[in-house]
Amino acid sequence: SNLHIDLSSFRLVQSASLEDEAIISFQKTIQKLNDKIISLKFSGTLMTITSACSLINAFMKIGNYRLRNLTYLNISFIQLNDDSIDSICSFIHPTIGNYKIKVLILSCCSLGMKGVTKLFQSMCGNNIIEEVTISGNNCTDDAIPSIVTFMLEFKNSVRLLGLGANKISDSGLEKLCNSLEKKHLLLRELFINDNTDIKNRELNNLFTSISTANHLVHLNLSNCGISVCDWGRYLCFMESLSQLNLSHNRIRDDAFVQLMKCIESCYCLRHLDLSYNKFGGIKCNVLQTTLATNKGLFSMSLGGNKFDASIWTALFHGLLQNQSLTLLDVSCCALDLPNALRLCEAFQQNTLCKIRMAGNPLPAEMIVDCRQYCIDHKMAPTIEHCSYLPGAGEDGFASSLANTAQWRLSCARSIQDSLSSLEIAAQKTVLTKQLRARRDGGGTAAQETASSLGSAPLNEDEDRAEQQREAAAFQSAAALSVISLTSAPPLDAATYS
Repeated sequence: SNLHIDLSSFRLVQSASLEDEAIISFQKTIQKLNDKIISLKFSGTLMTITSACSLINAFMKIGNYRLRNLTYLNISFIQLNDDSIDSICSFIHPTIGNYKIKVLILSCCSLGMKGVTKLFQSMCGNNIIEEVTISGNNCTDDAIPSIVTFMLEFKNSVRLLGLGANKISDSGLEKLCNSLEKKHLLLRELFINDNTDIKNRELNNLFTSISTANHLVHLNLSNCGISVCDWGRYLCFMESLSQLNLSHNRIRDDAFVQLMKCIESCYCLRHLDLSYNKFGGIKCNVLQTTLATNKGLFSMSLGGNKFDASIWTALFHGLLQNQSLTLLDVSCCALDLPNALRLCEAFQQNTLCKIRMAGNPLPAEMIVDCRQYCIDHKMAPTIEHCSYLPGAGEDGFASSLANTAQWRLSCARSIQDSLSSLEIAAQKTVLTKQLRARRDGGGTAAQETASSLGSAPLNEDEDRAEQQREAAAFQSAAALSVISLTSAPPLDAATYS
């Protein structure tokens, strides 16, 4: 059977002699299980730098007992020294090292420019490796030429390239774009996230290169300082791009509107992440048209953005017309209860889409399952109950509290109206009984009823006068009820909260 070794929580003893004995013991174990180990992970080991590097050197040592069938190697969050980097480079070399490895992850290993350059130079000629991730090594633009040389090899088989958090700027991205234009590339996933020195103008070249080769499926541009989206016009030409991550950038209202207009005619994109940006103003109402027009998006993340009240209305109408979206994420958007109920109304009609509302001031049951929440509470909320009050201000959370209190007070006032109506009906019932008892005159039952009500039988003139007094009493009671309800003092919100 195949073995997967994970040393993420492994800790060596502090004694140097015992540490050497442990490493020798590991070498013997590797020698015995050489052909069975296919996966090795050192990520986040609880060891000193010296101990971790010594153990890595023991594993990577070239010899009769090297890991011949290893296909997955993950060495992350360990500060590698020069000897360990040389051992790894020798291990993945196509002629003297392991020729079966397919996944290589060296994130946050302090490789720097020299280590990354040496790594990609040693991989030249390796047509087996499919995934290379070197995020968080601060290799800068100086290491990009060696990466481009490796990628431009005709037999290159890399499908995933992770270059996040490496201080890559416009200059490095420009060099990388030249390699992305080659149509022989098998590259499908590119991660350039957390490179904040990339400027907006170079993104046009990036999307031009991607649209020319038309092979990329997943592009991650999270936390790259993007504030302009004029490159969005290339999206409709990218028939392969299905996942685009633009989270944690600086996209504001104008850029968001520009991007949404481009998304309307983009049928290839399936997953769009716009969480934690800077948009949310009234201009973003274009979201309604985008949801109604686009036929390709499966999921959209808008979490972490502060929305104007009108945006929830746009989402409501857009969801009613959308036929493809299966997931909408509005987590941490200060979504209030009235607008949440309004969205629930849309989701009761749009049964295809699910919603994530975590991090909002809402009942826990609604956050878990908004549809089930409405069923359990037998809610059929109307639009009037879920709209913002005019002039509530720009603070969405304050407006949320104000509208929720107003809605509750409205419901309480309706209950008060109903109680007053019942009181009037009760008074009418008593007067009717008195009138019927007096009309019956000499009957025994009538006399008993009249006696119980404290009244005497009436003659014809008295009967007519009594009817007039009854009608006047009804009108007076109804008028007093209406006056008391319309001029009633404000109800205490705490009573109905």
